[in-house]
Amino acid sequence: MVLPLWQVVNTTQRVDIAWAQGTCAVYSTFITGDSFGATQANGIQTTLGQTNMITTCVDDDSADAATMQSTTDPYPADTVSLSTTLQGELRRLRYVLKKLTGWSQWYTHSEVFVFPNAGRFSSVGPFAFGGATSTLYQLGLLGTFDPSATAGAALSVGTTLTLASGEDAYGIRVAPTFTEFSSGVHALLAGIHVAPTITAGAATATTVAGISVATFAAATGTTNAAGVYISAAPTAATNNYALWVASGQSRLEDIILAASTTGPRIAGAATVLQLSGGTTAITFTSQSGVSELMRLTDGGILELGTTEGTAAQGGDMVFAAARGVRGVTAATTAPMIDINSGGTDYMVNIGGGYAGITPPNIQGLAAASFPAGSAGNNGRIGLDTTNNRFIFYIGSARYYVTGTSF
Repeated sequence: MVLPLWQVVNTTQRVDIAWAQGTCAVYSTFITGDSFGATQANGIQTTLGQTNMITTCVDDDSADAATMQSTTDPYPADTVSLSTTLQGELRRLRYVLKKLTGWSQWYTHSEVFVFPNAGRFSSVGPFAFGGATSTLYQLGLLGTFDPSATAGAALSVGTTLTLASGEDAYGIRVAPTFTEFSSGVHALLAGIHVAPTITAGAATATTVAGISVATFAAATGTTNAAGVYISAAPTAATNNYALWVASGQSRLEDIILAASTTGPRIAGAATVLQLSGGTTAITFTSQSGVSELMRLTDGGILELGTTEGTAAQGGDMVFAAARGVRGVTAATTAPMIDINSGGTDYMVNIGGGYAGITPPNIQGLAAASFPAGSAGNNGRIGLDTTNNRFIFYIGSARYYVTGTSF
């Protein structure tokens, strides 16, 4: 312990000295006439070098806001800038913190992070935003998020890609590698699996979709543009499909079947082809899509080359004027059977009068099988095989013509 100076100097003179009280205080206060020896010198060093050498006793570098905001670049132009004082060290650390976070000041932690430089996480994860990590997911977006916007999203990609000559580009590229297990069956391996959960509320939704593709404008000079493009079907499986809808109805507003070496094909199991024509019809047009060639109305009327089937009913087939059903022989294009909707000289022509053509066959029935004359049988004909007679119906009466054998 350091003795009072009045005891060290002499016994007749007393000098009152104020000794240090705790950290961040001076060792003692000297006045004129005090003696100074080894004890005092060692005490001052102990106070300065040990007792007061703590962060709470070192002065700050924030005398005012401007000083507090002062920073120094420790790596200007990729060259190390050495610090020679503690102040310089602090200001370099401030600079790095401000640079890493993108904050307006190194201390404005209420602002959002804006990373100015490219970065890399050396760990493979798992990582999570808004919740706990899961060993099932390398990266997870969790928690409850309110975008407070007309079209919010959990993940938004709005990058501008500046392309080099001939370069392909993708907004999002998903190309995982699956390593199958040594045994068992993997029920599903998919590059993207979409399974949203919709929680019902007071609001209603017009359309809900697992994947929605909005319209966009392709650049001038583009040859083909598509909302969804599948370059080819996968290979090496027992069955390979470019597109597979496993269940549920599929709605396609407009379909163009492109020509191929085998032509377009629609096949199925129980139902080979089922088409719904909506409120109007299913129409078949020319390749240009301008000229309508055939339509199947929603009422079940098949109209060939015409749209004037106003008097027809479901199940009818309507032909364009002077057209109909025609069958030709193998040796000529002249009709063997011609049933049309109003030719210049006939409406029904069977046989055509050509040599070697088998005459038409009219169904024969026993006499008892022919019904009596009535308006409902008007126009019917047949052969009475019991009496060898030709039977025909006109109006509400039944007539016959007796033939002579030869």
